[in-house]
Amino acid sequence: MGKVSTDFGKPHYFLHRTYLGDQDLLVIFNTRRCKYHCKFCQLPLKNPQRLIPSDSILNQFVYVLHELKHSLSVLTRVTLANEGSILDSDTFPQEALQAILEAITEIRLVRTVVIESRLEFCNDKILRLLTQTVPKATIDILTGFETVNVRIRDEILGKQQTLRQFLTGLDVIARAGVHLTCYILFKPDPAMTDDEAMVEARESFEFLHRECCQRNIVLTIRLNPMYAATGSRWAEYANRCDSYAPLKLFGQDIGPEKFAMTRMNAVIHDMEAEVALGNTIKNPAFKNSDGSLKQFDMVTANPMWNQKFAAAVYENDTYNRFTRGIPPSSSADWGWVQHMLASLNKAGKMAIVLDTGAVSRGSGNQGSNKERNIRKQFVDDDLVEAVFLLPDNIFYNTPAQGIILVINRRKKHPGEILLVNGTKLYTKGRPKNYLADEHIESMADRYLR
Repeated sequence: MGKVSTDFGKPHYFLHRTYLGDQDLLVIFNTRRCKYHCKFCQLPLKNPQRLIPSDSILNQFVYVLHELKHSLSVLTRVTLANEGSILDSDTFPQEALQAILEAITEIRLVRTVVIESRLEFCNDKILRLLTQTVPKATIDILTGFETVNVRIRDEILGKQQTLRQFLTGLDVIARAGVHLTCYILFKPDPAMTDDEAMVEARESFEFLHRECCQRNIVLTIRLNPMYAATGSRWAEYANRCDSYAPLKLFGQDIGPEKFAMTRMNAVIHDMEAEVALGNTIKNPAFKNSDGSLKQFDMVTANPMWNQKFAAAVYENDTYNRFTRGIPPSSSADWGWVQHMLASLNKAGKMAIVLDTGAVSRGSGNQGSNKERNIRKQFVDDDLVEAVFLLPDNIFYNTPAQGIILVINRRKKHPGEILLVNGTKLYTKGRPKNYLADEHIESMADRYLR
C-alpha cells in the first residue's frame, strides 16, 4: 500500500510495487509546482510556488529508504516523479537529484532508473549527469505525450508544448542513448466516441514509433484510459486521500476486441486484474471453489440494451441469480441487474447504465408485467439508492437517453430513492454531446450529500 503526505520532509506518495516483472520503488516528491499547469494534469495539486530546498527533497528520499529498508534488497527499478519536472533545476535542485541517484547506486539489484520529466527540461548536460551517476542502470525518461493532435494538445489539454519542441527533445534523448517512455491519453477529447479515440490513439502510436525509430530510441508507450482535469472534484478527492487500498479488478466481456484491450490496459498500468472472455449471463466466469458466484465490494456495467435471451436461460440458472423474477425474452436489462446484485457482497454497491425503458416499461399496465414486478421487488427490498436520467445523444451508438441505476445493499438514506434529472447537464458536441467535468460533479454532488 502506498502512503500519501503533504509534509515537505516526506514525499507526496511512495509505493513498492511489482511492475512488469520488476520490483519497482515509485516515489512522487513534494517539490515546487511545475511551471506549465497543464489543464489535464492529475498529479500532486498541493505543491507550493516556492522552491523546496535540496536538503528537504533529499530527506524525502531518505524517509522512503528508512520506511522500506526491509524491501531495498529486492528492488530492481526506481521511479522518480513529481509533476513532470524532475529535470527542471528550478523545481528539483540538481544537487538533490545527484545525491538521490548516488543513493540508488547503493541498491545492488537496481537495473532501471525512471525519471519523469517534460522533454523541454532534457539537455545534454543533465542527461550526462544521469548516465554518469548511475552507470550500471538503464535511464528511462518518462513523459506525457498525450496525443499527436495539435488542436487537442493546445485547446483542450493546454499542453504548452509544440510537436517541434517534442521532436527537439527526442534529439537530445537520442544523443544521450537513454530510453523513453511516453503516455498517450486514450480519449484526450471528452467528446470523442470510442471509435474516434481508437483512431486518435493509433495515429499517436504511429507518430511516436516513426520518430523514435528514425532516432534509434528505445521506446515504451503506455495508454492512459482516462484523466482528471486539474481542479476537478476527482483530482481534489484523490489528493485528499490519506492512503490507497490495494485494488483488485475483475471483468468479463463477450467481445474479443474489448477483452484484449482490457487485458492490455491492465498490464500497461500495472493493475491487478483478472479478465475473462465469455457470456456473463450464460456462463459467469468468477466463481468460488464451491461453484457459487464470487461476490465483490462494487460492480459496474454498461451492457448492450435490450438484449434477448430465451426464458430458459433464466429458468435453468444454477447460480440463484434471478430470484426476483424472470425478465422478458425481449430485454435482459433486469437480468443484468439481478446478476450484478447476486455478485455483490453484503455491503456492496453497484451502478449500471440502462435505457430509460428499464425503469418505465409496463408501468401503465393493469395486469402483470415482468419488468414492473421485478422493479417492485427491488423497491420493496429498499435496494434502489439512486436513478440518474442522462442527456440525449451522449452514447456513440444511439441518440436515446439513458439512465444510471445505483443499487446499494447498505444505503446511506434507508427508505429513500434519489432521482436526479441530468438532461440539461451536457455540452453540445458534433456529432455527440458529452458530459463535462462540471456536469459530472453536479450530479455527483447531489448523490454524495
